[in-house]
Amino acid sequence: MISDEIKKILASACKRAGFGITASTLKKPDISAHGDYSSNIALAVAGIEKTNPRLIAERIVECISKNGILSKVEVASAGYINFYLSDEAIYEELGRAEGLSDKWGAGKSLHGNRMMFEYTDPNPFKAFHVGHLMSNAIGEALARLAEWQGAHVIRANYQGDVGLHVGKAIYGMLSAKSGIPAETAALLDKIGWLQECYVFGAQSYENDPSVKHKIDVLNKTVFDKTDPEVNKMYSLGREWSLANFEEIYRVLGTKFDYYFFESEVAEKGITLVDEYKEKGVFVDSEGAVIFDGEPYGLHKRVFITSNGLPTYEAKDLGLNVTKFEKEPELQKSVIVTGAEQDEYFKVLFKAFEFIDKRISDNTVHVGHGLMLGADKKKVSSRRGGAASGEELLLDLKVSALKKILAGKKELSENEAEDTAEKIATGAIKYVVLKQNIGKNIVFDEDLALSFEGDSGPYLQYTCARINSILSAAEAVGLEASIERTKEPPTELERYLIHFENALLLASIKLSPNYVTTYIVELARLFNSYYASHHIVDAHKPESAYRLYLAKIVLLTLKNGLKALGIPTVERM
Repeated sequence: MISDEIKKILASACKRAGFGITASTLKKPDISAHGDYSSNIALAVAGIEKTNPRLIAERIVECISKNGILSKVEVASAGYINFYLSDEAIYEELGRAEGLSDKWGAGKSLHGNRMMFEYTDPNPFKAFHVGHLMSNAIGEALARLAEWQGAHVIRANYQGDVGLHVGKAIYGMLSAKSGIPAETAALLDKIGWLQECYVFGAQSYENDPSVKHKIDVLNKTVFDKTDPEVNKMYSLGREWSLANFEEIYRVLGTKFDYYFFESEVAEKGITLVDEYKEKGVFVDSEGAVIFDGEPYGLHKRVFITSNGLPTYEAKDLGLNVTKFEKEPELQKSVIVTGAEQDEYFKVLFKAFEFIDKRISDNTVHVGHGLMLGADKKKVSSRRGGAASGEELLLDLKVSALKKILAGKKELSENEAEDTAEKIATGAIKYVVLKQNIGKNIVFDEDLALSFEGDSGPYLQYTCARINSILSAAEAVGLEASIERTKEPPTELERYLIHFENALLLASIKLSPNYVTTYIVELARLFNSYYASHHIVDAHKPESAYRLYLAKIVLLTLKNGLKALGIPTVERM
């Protein structure tokens, strides 16, 4: 990476200048006229030397040896050092991009690390809601970004297949048993019936005290597996739900390595609570067993209910111990859920400090915000009510298909369907990933599906446009080449060289928006370049270079989208 070369040059200059600090960070200046890279190392040195940072910067610059990758080095008024790359250094970097191909942008900062990312975590018997969609988009992007830095990534999905929600669903299933879908019925029909049963059970639980008692008993029956009829309904509902989730994961481009279930980790959680209750970590409270977080500035959490059932907290104990048992060499575990669970995880990790410090020290919770509609309320479905994640994807696909068919009549039905699905997926993922993970998102379908501006489809459209340019060049026998007539680097070339750093920052900071910001600006720069430069012209010697540049932009966009889990399309 060219920034590494500049860091070496800077470190050497600092050493010659007699300063103890040699390690530095580089960033792309906000204003392109201020160079290709900027360093604030002089400000750090000035803080130690107790002197003017500009004087420090000037002294460092005087000690920088002439180097072919730099055209000039300047000191800005505040003491920043700005580096300007030579044209040849930029051409060399662009040439390196082609050689790396699908590895262009990859780094080694996490090489040798074994990391687990747990995300999505839907509950069988309930709808795959928008929060699960957000968790999947974020978790998949973080997992891929770690892979781009050389980590060995393990994807995990933790699903609540026991609990009160299951009791509510099965009560509804038993009450509506006569209407149960046939074995040959479509999966969507089975899921629709299951959701109706859950809603019926949930409403009955809230409105009828006698039913509430029955469902509470049923919940324990599910956990104990003592009733054949209940076991049968449980197996059906669980099987249908998991099959439906797999179809959603296919659309979203996720394949999990581990599927953990509450039913499988609950007993281990109970055992841990019992064991560490004897050691004083957990205490009895009004018939329940709790962890008292108040001495640590946190709050109390129930781990075993007064009925003797494990809560989410106890199951999470079993889950996280199981993760490190399954992967003994695991170095980091990242959990992606809604930000409303931030305080919950603080208590859980504090409890783990007394149970297994390796887990508490190497587990990170990433909390995301909510997705809201334009009215700042829950995103609604066209069919009324709050939309599930699956419904939102379907609504976007229908809208995308209409736009495609209006513009590309020659697409086959299958290609149009596939393209619409990819556009829908790209639209929703980009909306989720383009801003700070912890913030709420206001979702606007028209903006999300726009082929112009700050959107996933805009990036997919730019890729399709470049594919069209490459096809047109092939048709007239024009070949891309960086070796033929070159033109002085524009802002587009100077921006391309920062791709690797955008991926690195996104991985380090667990913030995919560094990549979305980078690639959408790259698309804008290319489309502006395309508007002012005739790329395909077999009679112009510079066309070979322009075509090469288009190829590198396409490669960068594809790799950036791939690192985020956003699909590309060949034509739109």
